[in-house]
Amino acid sequence: MINRDEDDSYFSIAEFFIMKRFRRTGLGKQVAKDIFNMHKGPWEVYQIDSNEPAQHFWKKTIEEYTGGKFTERIEIGRKTQVFVS
Repeated sequence: MINRDEDDSYFSIAEFFIMKRFRRTGLGKQVAKDIFNMHKGPWEVYQIDSNEPAQHFWKKTIEEYTGGKFTERIEIGRKTQVFVS
């Protein structure tokens, strides 16, 4: 699900799920990149601290998508990647 913040200043992703049998096939990464391409503009993608696989997936995917042009905030309870698609 794609969300906009209350001021429409950035996009975010909620409830991104890839079934286990399709993980590590590149499908999730491709779907994420397609979503970023379909919704051009500023993004904030966050993961809760306890979900280390999600943190790894999103950081790697966003780093690849942006060519390393993103920032990462570490807050209480979550990590957030900020970038422009």
